[in-house]
Amino acid sequence: MNVRDALAQAERRLAAAGVDTPRVDAELIVAHLLGGSRTQVYADHDREVNGLEPLLARRERREPLAYVLGEWGFRRLTLRTDARALVPRPETEIVVERALALLDGTTAPRVLDVGVGSGAIALALKDERPDAHVTGVREAARPRRRPPAGRARGGAGRLGSRRLQPAVRGHARGPAAGAAVRARGGARRLWPARAARRGRPHAGARARGRVGTGRPRRLRARVLRVQKRPDYARFERDCKSGGGGTLTDVHAAAAAIKARRPVILPTDTVYGLCAWPFRPEPVERLYRLKGREKSKPIALLAVDFDALLAALPELDATLAEGLLPGPYTLIVPNPAHRFPWLTGDRADAIGVRVPELPAEAADALEEVGVVAATSANAAGGPNARRVEDIPEEIRKACGAVLDIGELPGVPSTVLDLTGDEPRVLRSGAARP
Repeated sequence: MNVRDALAQAERRLAAAGVDTPRVDAELIVAHLLGGSRTQVYADHDREVNGLEPLLARRERREPLAYVLGEWGFRRLTLRTDARALVPRPETEIVVERALALLDGTTAPRVLDVGVGSGAIALALKDERPDAHVTGVREAARPRRRPPAGRARGGAGRLGSRRLQPAVRGHARGPAAGAAVRARGGARRLWPARAARRGRPHAGARARGRVGTGRPRRLRARVLRVQKRPDYARFERDCKSGGGGTLTDVHAAAAAIKARRPVILPTDTVYGLCAWPFRPEPVERLYRLKGREKSKPIALLAVDFDALLAALPELDATLAEGLLPGPYTLIVPNPAHRFPWLTGDRADAIGVRVPELPAEAADALEEVGVVAATSANAAGGPNARRVEDIPEEIRKACGAVLDIGELPGVPSTVLDLTGDEPRVLRSGAARP
């Protein structure tokens, strides 16, 4: 059975079984069997698909998709999942947001996660606050030697007494995503993250550990200690790029985004004002800098389509087919109400962009994958074709400005894809 037939059969059967999102689930199952991302599902419709029936039958019985696939995305991590732990939900990300807000202003904080389950919260906190000492406690009614249900790719640290090991499979964004790791004969070779985008695997991490032995009915606490691996260091690059911005500027932009500071980056249309999208505070700062009303949305901009799907796993990839990457902002359904601080007064929809980024901007976004992005101008003001066109008060408030010279200066075309028919909300650089 080829990809086209597998998708059609899976969507038809899942819809008949009453699954709420049959097309998305079908894409994720087929992509899992192909060993790639949802975008690869549409790259080769004639490729052979094997092993569909067992996974499809489990999903028809309404087994959670995360258990069927054996893994699930959570913030910047991909966790191994099975029935021993609850599936991390979008609401769980709010817990991480609140915890990160409480940790603001503290140095090397100590965090205790009681009832750690899959380890999603503990691993996400360590991923986004690498200076924190995070401990997760899980109680078990009887001793078990099996590894925990949650196993992270893209985080870095220690689980129990065993260090996280680099894994060459999978796609990771986070502290480990700055380098690709390939192991040969026990040795590691590191390449810059851009090389990973050209086909080499990103670095990941596997969390392993065992629960100690003891009497069957004695409760035992299991402790996860998550610490950053020292060998995932970014390569220092100080040569000049060809576009006008230096690689030092690229590093400054990446560092500023991760430090929750706004940055100015070039896109395929105009200069954009960008910020860390996973917390409300950096986005609120964008609203203040622009003087933009909070009822109006801000787009989620991704370095590539895979990064967009990782941030919005419910996204129907067929909506963007033939449009992204490109000079479009697409308003798409947001059934999980992700990134509520970006959506304005319409939480069930979100604006997304995957522009054809200049190389310098793509390098700057490599480590974070997605950012909150809006045009780098005052609300209602002219779009910035050059850095000099950006109001001085906005430039001074930014942690980095990546200047590559003059851009086309025409904003993206905005399409609303949430209804039965596409609607053009703003004409721009592309014609639908």
